[in-house]
Amino acid sequence: MKFLPMRYRESQSKWFGKRGLNWHVSVGSYHTSDTDDLKMQTIIHVFDNASQDARTSNAVLRNTLQQFQQMNPSLKKAYIRSDNAGCFHGFLAVSEIALINEEENIKVVQMDFADPQGGKSICDRRAAHIKSAIRKYVNEGHDVCTAADFKKALQICSLRNVAVVVALPPESCNKKEIKSQINNITTLNNFAYQQTGIRVFRQYGIGEGKFLTNSSLKLQLLSCSNITVVEAFAGHLSSIPSRTARQGVIVQECRNEASNIAVDQSDVDIEEEIDDIGSNLFTCSEPNCLSTFSKYGNLVRHLDVGSHRIKPMVSSLIDKSKIQYASKIEQKLVVLPSCCHETTERENSCKLCEGWGLKQRRTEKFSKGERTGHKCDPEEVSLEMRSAKSSLGKRFFSKDEFLSATQIASYFSRLVLEKRKTACNSYDEEDMEAGIAAETLEELQVLARN
Repeated sequence: MKFLPMRYRESQSKWFGKRGLNWHVSVGSYHTSDTDDLKMQTIIHVFDNASQDARTSNAVLRNTLQQFQQMNPSLKKAYIRSDNAGCFHGFLAVSEIALINEEENIKVVQMDFADPQGGKSICDRRAAHIKSAIRKYVNEGHDVCTAADFKKALQICSLRNVAVVVALPPESCNKKEIKSQINNITTLNNFAYQQTGIRVFRQYGIGEGKFLTNSSLKLQLLSCSNITVVEAFAGHLSSIPSRTARQGVIVQECRNEASNIAVDQSDVDIEEEIDDIGSNLFTCSEPNCLSTFSKYGNLVRHLDVGSHRIKPMVSSLIDKSKIQYASKIEQKLVVLPSCCHETTERENSCKLCEGWGLKQRRTEKFSKGERTGHKCDPEEVSLEMRSAKSSLGKRFFSKDEFLSATQIASYFSRLVLEKRKTACNSYDEEDMEAGIAAETLEELQVLARN
């Protein structure tokens, strides 16, 4: 990420055009070999100037594994979770991890990427705490403008389980860059590392995945990158007791249904009983999680571990019916109603001539005006419509068909326009002869040119 320099007293001219510091946040959770307590360590790498690429991120990862090896020499495997940034979710970033496994004691077994827009979860929470500590340090009258100032601020604040490394970025590689050899790598979210290659999955635990050999990835053309450590500081380490039984505390055993692997109780955070929900102030932000806590620190540890107590969903009868109806529609099991046809004789008897549904034009008055030359008055026509009857004594027009004088006038004008259009489109014999002569002349001109 980028950290903007902060000053205690800063003029407006120094506010604009800042050059941010590059800092990488890595959070590791592991168990101690002697007490089997859960420890969570945050390691921050700060650079005054570094490019955000796969080579730098892999160098940070390698140094992080080395530091965890020094903290706990019994560690042998590492499972990594990252976001979908380009410096992490790319061909070089994924492939160079196989080279790191050959040189380091801690082997990266699997690397998983979060869902899109899922963020860094625990790393974001640790970064928020660190930023708050630095703001407090600046408010006391200090400046944080360089990587050394960043490390000094966290050292004075004495944050627990936080280590800071001020380093120089890796040197630029002179070798020719290799183009991506993994097709559609952005759709692959899980990478399992083996001795002979990498097995990739789109979704964890679904299918056998696709195996990519080291020769197909051309790992011999790659090289591991290292950072140069300038200064380092390791804060106080504190552990989370995972097997301690206290009054008002329960420890649950969680099972991973996707992989059918039982999670040890030491991996589960200590949760407080929820009999009296009103006494607990902090609730878990995970949807449908019932865990509540009286201390903010317990809530943070619960979110870091991720052992949520999900409330079972209870569906009502109408919801169940809707779900079943939708499933039947997807399976195309719904029988659509069909009309029963009667005998063909009745169908033939009910046939109507073409145009029976169209409105018939009442143009008697308009035609009379054209023949005699005396146009009918629209008001008189409107009155006659209300009293016109046939020889059998039935009315020509119903109440719904009565028109006003304005409607009749507009109707007559439309008839006049239609008649003029048809007159313009009609041709006389002389016009036809003139058109044929013009076409013949054009054909002769074309032949003369050729």
